[in-house]
Parts: sequence; C-alpha cells; structure tokens
Amino acid sequence: MTELDHVALRTTEFEKTEAFFEDIFEMRRYRESGEAPHRIVFYLEGLQLNEVTELQSGQNVFDHLSIGVEDVAATMRKVGEKYPDCRLEKDHWVVLPDGQTRIELKPYHHALAEYAEYKRRQQA
Repeated sequence: MTELDHVALRTTEFEKTEAFFEDIFEMRRYRESGEAPHRIVFYLEGLQLNEVTELQSGQNVFDHLSIGVEDVAATMRKVGEKYPDCRLEKDHWVVLPDGQTRIELKPYHHALAEYAEYKRRQQA
C-alpha cells in the first residue's frame, strides 16, 4: 500500500505563497525549517513549499514528489532490481531516467505523526 505523502513546490514569493495556501485552502502547517531565503514549510494536506531566491533557466516550480510506502528499504531494492535506469540516492530517493523527476520515499502515515507532534509542541 502507498499514499501520496507530499508534493514540493519552489517559490520566490514565500510569504505570499504561504498565505495563499493557508487562506484559500485552509492548509495546516505541521513543520517548518530553515531561515530566509531558504525556508521550508510542510502542510498536512500534502504540500511542501521551498523558498528559493530565483528559478534557474529551464527550472520549473516542481521540486519533487514524496510517496509514503510500507517499507522504504524494500521499495528501494525493488526499484533497483526492476528499474536499473533509475538512480538511487541516499537511502530514500529515486531519480527517474529523465534525470529530473525526483521521488522521495517515506514511511506510510509519516505526515500525520509529524502533525500531531507539531500541535503538541505549539500547546506546550
């Protein structure tokens, strides 16, 4: 079983983009990291915003796709065995043969646990 964990977007307008998703879609943040101009925010609804100072020529706003799986190591092995044209990075990243499409593998239901911890810290 798998689930879409999140989609990551790059933005040069971090505050405006953040406000848009929180205001229009009422997205709930559960994790923040970094400092300007390299901030990252994660939303329970499956969106990650990555702040960048500029988009390089030919670069789009899509950064990566993250998929929750039951067993990250087993999934990495399966990709390596069945799709040798893919590049495996670190212990949880897959780069498709196009060299551009990046997929992050995470344990299933990872976001819900992080959101609960984020809310607990806010109340403390």
